[in-house]
Amino acid sequence: MNNPDKYIDALLDGVLDEEGCCELNEWIVASPENAEYFAELSHIHSRLHDWAEAIGSCGVDDVVESVSQSVAFDSPKIRWQAKAIAAAVVAALLAVFLLNSDPAPVPGGPVAELIESSGAKLVYHGRAMAAEEKVILSGDYQLVEGIASIGFETGVTLLIEAPAEFRMASSKLVELSSGRVSAHVPPEGIGFTIETPSADVVDYGTDFAVEVGKDRSSEVHVFEGEVKVQLREGEMDPVRLLKNDATRIEYDTDVPLGIPVDNDRFLRSLNEPVMEYSRIIREMNPVVYFRMGIPKEGKVIKNLGGPIDGQLVDVACKRPPFATGRVGSSVKFEGPGVSPHVVAYNYPKAEGLLSVSAWVRAESWPRWGCIAANENKNVLGQFRLGFNRDSGRIKVRVRDDENREVQLIDPEVLPLKEWQHIVFVADGKTLRLFRNGQEVASTECGPISSPRNTSADQLFVGAQDNRDGKMIHFWHGRIDEIALFNYPMTDDDVMKQYQSVSK
Repeated sequence: MNNPDKYIDALLDGVLDEEGCCELNEWIVASPENAEYFAELSHIHSRLHDWAEAIGSCGVDDVVESVSQSVAFDSPKIRWQAKAIAAAVVAALLAVFLLNSDPAPVPGGPVAELIESSGAKLVYHGRAMAAEEKVILSGDYQLVEGIASIGFETGVTLLIEAPAEFRMASSKLVELSSGRVSAHVPPEGIGFTIETPSADVVDYGTDFAVEVGKDRSSEVHVFEGEVKVQLREGEMDPVRLLKNDATRIEYDTDVPLGIPVDNDRFLRSLNEPVMEYSRIIREMNPVVYFRMGIPKEGKVIKNLGGPIDGQLVDVACKRPPFATGRVGSSVKFEGPGVSPHVVAYNYPKAEGLLSVSAWVRAESWPRWGCIAANENKNVLGQFRLGFNRDSGRIKVRVRDDENREVQLIDPEVLPLKEWQHIVFVADGKTLRLFRNGQEVASTECGPISSPRNTSADQLFVGAQDNRDGKMIHFWHGRIDEIALFNYPMTDDDVMKQYQSVSK
């Protein structure tokens, strides 16, 4: 230790953190001279109460043992002086600490409640919590699967995505070791703090999110209100973040890095909002309407247009396959080999006339990436909507009632990382393709193949089956609000859908 006086002064002034306490402790035990020097400074320091609060986190007994062990190998005179001084100081400090500090919370006491979850598997101090357990006790947790929404009496709510490790320290403090958390803090909860390995995030009434990576670095994104980000190391002023601000704190530095706020990365609710778009879709009487919302139970993607629900298959996913959508949440597809997909068996297929609409956001242009399809590889079906091989252009292919393929391709490449509204309409005479409310291609097409002439029973979203149970043609990005109508939508219908969330 190059400057022990700095550490000792910080300790005695009550501003030395736990890591500094440990470093100082190592210096004390290194030699009897260090122990005596520490004891003498402590003895003459007048701010005993402040020092007691500082050492409360690392333990008074540790200090006593450190001094005693250090002096054990020196002369009787030094040993007597150091022991006597240290004993007097520590005794006084312990008394002051016990009389003036707030009582420590009872380990394992209730601090919050599990409000909602989606496939959440919580582990508390090595024990897997049962599904019916709702009380969140203080202590260490791991969220190994799913999403958990945790609420506090102050109205603070946290949405935690697996995988995550955290400690519920109190009703006002959560220590996040790794993972992703979004927080809503009402005025009653101002001061709520999320500690990370690199910073303390103190709230001033906000909606914000925190993520701690594998390298223990932290990111803070503010959607509403204000937070203070206090660095754990160094003496730099805290970072004040307002709406649409974000910062990154590298674990091995003490310099905050300003970054763009990411409104699309963090889930903020398990509930799908009731919005104009969903009302319009329901009024149009779809036979399939998957809002792609986060399921509260199991892996069921609810069909709001009929009785046949979708099944989410996500066995290869490392974290919940959901993200912010165009309307509410969406299913996030990670691309070839690791992506989830949705399948609906024996859904009500069209009798000659069909319309399909969806919001999509592509991260790349994977070969034949599939948005939705009623076909397997080399198996007759009614339609397929997705990319045209490697071109990055959207293609729709239908099979007419005479078993002929009819296809359309958007002349423009689909923009990446932007939400796009995709629709096709087969009205018995023409096949038409729309993007963002505008028709981009059309061709002659008779009635599409009737159910009796098709051998594909499943509706796939985000991928296709190759008929051998192996999924292919994965989408890379997000798909939201997908709907099928067994009739042809008008131009006004298409524009009405698009404008309801784009204006």
